[in-house]
Amino acid sequence: MLIYPQVNIPDEIVRKNAVHYDIAGKTERDLTKEMNTKGPFSARGPFSKDGPRYWGLTTPSVFWTYDTKQIDSGGCALIRPNVVVTITIILPHLTTSSQASGSFLGKWMKLLNALRNHEEGHAQIAIKEGADLVQLMRTHSSDDTCKDLDNYLQTHGKAILERYENADDDYDKRTNHGADRGVHW
Repeated sequence: MLIYPQVNIPDEIVRKNAVHYDIAGKTERDLTKEMNTKGPFSARGPFSKDGPRYWGLTTPSVFWTYDTKQIDSGGCALIRPNVVVTITIILPHLTTSSQASGSFLGKWMKLLNALRNHEEGHAQIAIKEGADLVQLMRTHSSDDTCKDLDNYLQTHGKAILERYENADDDYDKRTNHGADRGVHW
């Protein structure tokens, strides 16, 4: 029976970026038109011009790497494991807020907060995806051969990535792209 060395698998690194697009207007109709015209595109790839525009968008990127090393005593272990989750959240920025009425600004802030919360839900899915990849490497950080280790991690890692791609779609269906949670006028 081989005894494998303890492998330190660090937590995922999370990098969040905020991007805003400017909109102007004094009415719900004005802002809806602006967001429908200027909002980010999405069709799986970030900023793809083939898909619909959204009022807000989260573009997560989960990148995981590792190397393997043959152990002198036999077997193979992970070295340099790394999971980086980069999240960009794109939201509208109202440039004419000083010209709007207080009641309208209250409605706008309610919608914007709901939109921010919805997009943060997408971000949390990506963070959980990264955490699951870290857990995969923590529970299977060594094997009898480097080929076996790599095959195991690639097979199970691919399943994690596919599961979370579906989780994002399910989240949007469940929340009607946030409309069921306040992303509406």
